[in-house]
Amino acid sequence: MADSNNMRIVILSAEAYPYVKVGGLGDVVGALPKYLEKLGLWVTVIIPGYRDIHHERHGIRPYEPLRRLDVPVGRGVETAEIFHTQLPGTSTEVFLIGSPTYFFRDGIYDDPGTREGFLDNMRTGTSGGN
Repeated sequence: MADSNNMRIVILSAEAYPYVKVGGLGDVVGALPKYLEKLGLWVTVIIPGYRDIHHERHGIRPYEPLRRLDVPVGRGVETAEIFHTQLPGTSTEVFLIGSPTYFFRDGIYDDPGTREGFLDNMRTGTSGGN
């Protein structure tokens, strides 16, 4: 791991190879931390904990001591599960934020049945619905 006095970078992304990859974004987020570490930077990646990510294959475990987190969404609260692993070939920590409401379904960006974005993609919770 890089010197803790150096700059720290957190990459928030919808994709990161080898966990989830739809296109070029997944490739970039999967490769960039290696190069940033060579520059002496400390990197963390945070991605959604999609259902199709293979936890056993990637050594993903619930993050201790924080396993669950209540997240305000508009006027309501959603419970998120926090998982943790390390990006292969790096010292980059990867956190996966799991949500049965938003990520435990088929597809990443679009509903495979309709080939359109999920109806809750723009949900703010301020009007009590989508």
